[in-house]
Amino acid sequence: MTAQTFQRNHRFCNTKPSLNARLTDAALGAHRKIPLAAVGEHLITTAPWLSIFPGLAIFLTVLGLNLLGDGLRDILDPQSRSRRA
Repeated sequence: MTAQTFQRNHRFCNTKPSLNARLTDAALGAHRKIPLAAVGEHLITTAPWLSIFPGLAIFLTVLGLNLLGDGLRDILDPQSRSRRA
């Protein structure tokens, strides 16, 4: 791929989504009529599994990584056993 082809493709791909993102960051883009927090509050009351299952997945992932780290520390650091006992 030549530099000229890359520049031409980059200009072609860099049109509306990028412009919309820049305008939205400057508070000049398309505005939502319903606040996003109101939509989230409605979903929590009507479909609680949309927040329960992802939260549970994050909790179990963090717990598993924490236990894995504790186990690795116990295996790889023999001095930590003598300090705890």
